[in-house]
Amino acid sequence: MRRLFSFWTDMDEDRKNRIVKVVGLLLAAFTVFTLVATVSYLFTWRADQSLLRDPDMMDAGTAVHNAGSKLGYKWAYLLVGRWFGLGAFALVAVLAILSFRLLFGRQSFSIIKAVLLTLSGAVIASLLFSFFGSLTGPDVAFGGGLGGECGAYVIGWARNLVGPVLTFVLLAILVVLWLLGASTRFSRWFTRWGGSASAGDARVPGEEEGDALDPQPARAASKGFHWVRHEKEEPR
Repeated sequence: MRRLFSFWTDMDEDRKNRIVKVVGLLLAAFTVFTLVATVSYLFTWRADQSLLRDPDMMDAGTAVHNAGSKLGYKWAYLLVGRWFGLGAFALVAVLAILSFRLLFGRQSFSIIKAVLLTLSGAVIASLLFSFFGSLTGPDVAFGGGLGGECGAYVIGWARNLVGPVLTFVLLAILVVLWLLGASTRFSRWFTRWGGSASAGDARVPGEEEGDALDPQPARAASKGFHWVRHEKEEPR
C-alpha cells in the first residue's frame, strides 16, 4: 500500500492530470449509461421482468427492451428494484458529482460532503417512497416497490414494530436532520423557529392591552401630558 501511494506521489503533475482526466471521462460515460438504463427501466420493467428467471438471458437471441441493453437492465434492476427505488437517481447524482470533479478540478464545494449527503438522501428517499407506497396496499411498482426492496423491508419492519404513525414521525425527523446538514438557510430558519418575539413586538411595561394594539392614543396622551406640565411651569 505504501508503494502504491509513493508511486502516485512521485509521478509528475502532467501524467497525474492525464490519468485523472481519463478516469473522469470513464466515470462520466458510466454516469450517462446508468442514467439511460435507469430511466428506461421505469418504462420497460414489466416487459423485461420475465428475463430475471431466464437462464438464457445473456444469449444473443434474447431480446431486451431496456435502452441500456441486458447489462443496463440488470444494473437498473439492482438500483431501482432491489436497492433504492426512485431514490436511485440520487446515485446518478453522486456519479455526476464525482465525474465533474475529476474532469474540471477543484470546486467550491466539498466533494465528501456532497457524496455523503446525496447517498443519505437516496436512502431517506427510498424509505419515504416505500412508506407512502405501502399506504395503498402491496407495492409492486418497478419490481420492488417505489422505494425498492431494501426500503420496503425497513418500512415493513418499522410499521410492524412501532406502527405507521410513529414510523411517519421518525421519517419526518430523518428528513429534518438531513435538511439541517444540507441547507444552511434551513438550519438558520429552524434555529429561529419558535423563538422569542422580536424587540419591536415586545410590549412596553405598564402599557394597557388596548394601547398595545393601537399605540396612537398612548402617544397623544403622552404629548398632552408634557404640554400641560410645561404650562404649569411657566411663570404667571
